[in-house]
Amino acid sequence: MFIWTLKMGRDSWNVLVKDGFVHKGIKMMDDAVAEVPDSIVVRMVRANNSLQLPEFFKRKDIAKKDFQYLKMLITKSSVEIDSDIKAKVFYQLGTFSRQEGNVPEK
Repeated sequence: MFIWTLKMGRDSWNVLVKDGFVHKGIKMMDDAVAEVPDSIVVRMVRANNSLQLPEFFKRKDIAKKDFQYLKMLITKSSVEIDSDIKAKVFYQLGTFSRQEGNVPEK
């Protein structure tokens, strides 16, 4: 449901409607994470959507924290996690490190 709400915000031509849908979608994602904090799927959705939002929504730190939490879930999981999910999480954490100047450019 929150993905649809965010897409409505993305696709609306009316700025006021656009902003309202995006804020509603953000709240829905945050509520979902609060309800099931250890869900890899819910965390991945929020992390990726937060990362794609424009900077003025100030969601980059939330995305970073989600990816860090996902890393913890992945490394401590007794269940095999899909390699594509692992790759996305570790790639994104590497991207954050590079943006912060913690990893030298080649």
